[in-house]
Parts: sequence; structure tokens; C-alpha cells
Amino acid sequence: MENNAENIVLINGEFDAVEAKDIILSLLNDKIGFQALKNLRHEEKKGKPDAHALQRIAELKQTIDKLTVFFNHCNDQGHRLNMHSEIKIEITQ
Repeated sequence: MENNAENIVLINGEFDAVEAKDIILSLLNDKIGFQALKNLRHEEKKGKPDAHALQRIAELKQTIDKLTVFFNHCNDQGHRLNMHSEIKIEITQ
């Protein structure tokens, strides 16, 4: 492998507020599901919750609450939103 990193464009476009909200909340809910599964596996293996996973779930839920207010306001005002998200994946070892 020549490259030690990969870049992908995940989101790139203009959306109405409802579309933008659906896209972002879907991603955040998937991340919450990932952390919940991580916590469950940790509990099964070690007999106790994964504190980092639980903290991350709480942070993601706060982000959802904050963004829901933002997207609802944008929708009420009839705003369109330009969103761009790039993910960089780097090999660490």
C-alpha cells in the first residue's frame, strides 16, 4: 500500500433544513448505536460498563439536542444549508 491515509467526501451539497437534519441525525444516531454496542460488549467481557462509550453517548445526545434546535430554526426561517464533510483515515501502526 502506497498511501498511509485515505480521504473521502461523506457529505457535499446544499440541502433544505429537513434534509440536512435527516442526514446529520442519521449519522449521529448510528454513532450512538455503535457506542451502545461497544458498551454492551465491554459489559459482557469485563462485567462493567465502558465509561468512555457512555460518555460519548451522552455527548452525542447533547449534540443531537443542540442541532435539532438549529435545524428547526433554519426550517422555520426557510433557510437552505450547505454542508461538506470529509473524513480522513490514517494508518497509525
